[in-house]
Amino acid sequence: MSEVQMIDVDMSDPQFLRSELLRFLERDGFTFTPIGSTESLEVGSDIEGHFRDTPVFGLPADLLREYLESQGRRYYAHYPNPVAEALSMTQIHAMGALGSISGDCGNLVHRLGFRRTDDGDVEFFVEKGPEPPPPDYGEGEFGWFADPPTG
Repeated sequence: MSEVQMIDVDMSDPQFLRSELLRFLERDGFTFTPIGSTESLEVGSDIEGHFRDTPVFGLPADLLREYLESQGRRYYAHYPNPVAEALSMTQIHAMGALGSISGDCGNLVHRLGFRRTDDGDVEFFVEKGPEPPPPDYGEGEFGWFADPPTG
């Protein structure tokens, strides 16, 4: 029987946290292209047509670390490694935002990432483009009408 080895990593290293978040998303087929010298990335997918537009992931490493530390203190303080738990949940939230589709028009995410709010906290945000209008089927083609009451 093999033993499980615990790897001691520095969960306060913002670049490590950033790379772990991206590595998780890359395993599910998302690609990331740096935008100039910023910490923002264009998001792609190995599924053609998955995104309606090209989303931008704002991923400043220092804000990510601050967000994870805050979430760890608030929700996961009773766990052995609160920051690791917060990272795990953040990975799931990012995957949910990038992996969802809206009918035939694909994923509507325009921007997502981490930003500072007016009150000084850091938040994870997702901004979506507008939903396309429903198709116009014309009158009567696909209507449903209740039977008149009997009796």
